[in-house]
Amino acid sequence: MSFYDRMYALVSEIESNVAAMDQANAEALARPLTHEIEGGYGTVTVTGGGKLLAVDLDPRAIVGVRGAAVGAAVTRAVRAAEVLAATRYQQQMAAATQQISET
Repeated sequence: MSFYDRMYALVSEIESNVAAMDQANAEALARPLTHEIEGGYGTVTVTGGGKLLAVDLDPRAIVGVRGAAVGAAVTRAVRAAEVLAATRYQQQMAAATQQISET
């Protein structure tokens, strides 16, 4: 095999690996994560990358609860969801990297 053929094969392999990682990245980022708000106040949903998508409050659960308490619980839930999403993202990307290295 000539030098150019070896280089072409190497470049083709690298391009294939980059495409596989791009796909794994897109799939990981597109997968939302929903986390419960403590106190049963509802849920928060973040993207696979940890960006806030939604806060869904149960109006029956927050009746008679101080707004500051609900706000603090929502803030904690968002922060927890961000950490969970980041951890899941890292695990998914590590698995994709492992899968590519095994091929």
